Amino acid sequence: MDLVEILNDNLEMISFLNTLGDYLNEEDNNINNEANDLPDGFLYDEKNGIIQNKDEDENDDSDEAENDEEDNQTYSESIKEILDDGKETLKSQKEEADKYRRIADYFKIDKNQKEFGIPR
Repeated sequence: MDLVEILNDNLEMISFLNTLGDYLNEEDNNINNEANDLPDGFLYDEKNGIIQNKDEDENDDSDEAENDEEDNQTYSESIKEILDDGKETLKSQKEEADKYRRIADYFKIDKNQKEFGIPR
């Protein structure tokens, strides 16, 4: 290959890398400009991170209080459900542990070990 072909190939590679870099930068900007699942009233700013949106009406305080009460009620119900599920899970785990404890106790007896052919 002569020098002109090498330079031409390098120029094409540089052009490709620049195009790829531009594409990736556009993707990064699109991701950072999205809401990112932040709750209402909050925005993501590149320099300051998560900030509260000051553009909302200040008159929405009563609506926010009602929403907070509803959220608290929903949260309380969710916690109660999780605790109830945890109690049921704990109960079933205890029953399962008791079952295996009884099986182990059964096989501690020499006669039962011989019956099932378990060497001592």
